[in-house]
Amino acid sequence: MDSFIKSQMCVFRHGNFSLDLCHPDSVSKPLVYQTRAFATENSGSNFSIISSSFWLNELEFNFSIQHNLHKGNNMKKNTTALVRKANKALVLTTIKDNEPITLEDVLKITNLSRPTAHTIIKELMDDKLVYKHGYAESSGGRMPILYCFNATAHYAIGVDFEFPPVRLIISDLKGKLIHSKGWVFSRNVSKEKVIDDLLHGIEEIIIDSGISKEKFIGIGVGLPGIIDYEKGLSKNIERIANWHNVNIKEILQKRLELPVYIRNDVHLLGLIEKELYQGVNMSNFIYIGIRAGTGMAIFINDTFFKGMMGNAGFLGHTIVESEGPNCTCGNKGCLETYTSELAIVRRYLEAANLGFSEENDNLSVSDIIEKANENDPLAIEILESSGQYLGIAISNLIKILEIPTVIIGGLVDTKKQIFLNSVIQEANKNLLNYSIDTPFIIKGSLTHESFALGGCLLVIDNFNKAPFLRVHI
Repeated sequence: MDSFIKSQMCVFRHGNFSLDLCHPDSVSKPLVYQTRAFATENSGSNFSIISSSFWLNELEFNFSIQHNLHKGNNMKKNTTALVRKANKALVLTTIKDNEPITLEDVLKITNLSRPTAHTIIKELMDDKLVYKHGYAESSGGRMPILYCFNATAHYAIGVDFEFPPVRLIISDLKGKLIHSKGWVFSRNVSKEKVIDDLLHGIEEIIIDSGISKEKFIGIGVGLPGIIDYEKGLSKNIERIANWHNVNIKEILQKRLELPVYIRNDVHLLGLIEKELYQGVNMSNFIYIGIRAGTGMAIFINDTFFKGMMGNAGFLGHTIVESEGPNCTCGNKGCLETYTSELAIVRRYLEAANLGFSEENDNLSVSDIIEKANENDPLAIEILESSGQYLGIAISNLIKILEIPTVIIGGLVDTKKQIFLNSVIQEANKNLLNYSIDTPFIIKGSLTHESFALGGCLLVIDNFNKAPFLRVHI
């Protein structure tokens, strides 16, 4: 087998089969790969090309290559099986994205041969992933059958582990919300209690949904802090005591016996906005999440920018005041100490000479926004000041990246939008005489209930793109 590696491409060849492994952005340990499988079908003297594309996890791909391409005399059989699985994934995605759809339209989109596509559709119907949905109009002859994607064949669980808030949802294969659950941890809860409650919470939402556990295809978890994607580790969450190198993926998989996928929480929120936001060119944009912390996701030319290890976007821990407030990360004056929801509450209490106590321990950023909307001068001052800090940060980002579209999630204010207006005003002021002097800064479209949807979409994406490439060891 002839194989070689370039900076962003790896090509495996065997006879008439080749598997081109491409990665859209250059990272040393990518989270996922994009692959294209090509094969030739020898039909007498005629050859036809079958092509498909799918996404799969790094570990699944590595095992599949070893399992399917390095088996000596079985190589031809295994590579053919791999292409068939890829084609099956392609047909499923085509039906899902274009339903209701006829066999003829599937052939036009996929370039598969008629016997191949027909057989795959029959298999998908046997798997309950596709069903017949009446007939299309015909100008003559038989009316062609219409096929649809069965979104309720399986379900996904999404976890938004913001902490202190935690949100769980169940969705179908189209991301439709089926069931939700959430709670807020106390400030001084132990690591062990957090993990135990999370496990119980997921078990309870499965039971409460009334859906058989066998119909769930995985759990997607959005986590704050640095993540080691290769090992499944949550490296550090400063807001939880002794939370260091917690293998949350292994813990959940062992107890719940479902595939688990982990990503940075704000990265997932940015991906949801890209999927759902209407009316904006989303090829290049910055998503900033104002939550218990402050994070960022960057999209360049329709591609999510991960950075070298997949943790790009730690905007909240860029230092804006060298002698500013102490940050949970150990530094002083991080942006997060001025702009996060927890920071806004802390700054309000300090300015009011209150401090944390039983009486005001439940004060939330929503309460402060409500006070500002009722013309509380201190609440207005805190929100405006926090907005100015974020506005400066955004103007710096725009100068560095030359991306004018910024979506800000969190701090939901449907009335006066004091925080957002302050951000826009400060960013505009700092971009005078620059090539982009009028940035497009808008409020995110997500509600708190939909924050966990990113975890579901992560699971669904793995399933839709390569549901038949899963390796069971």
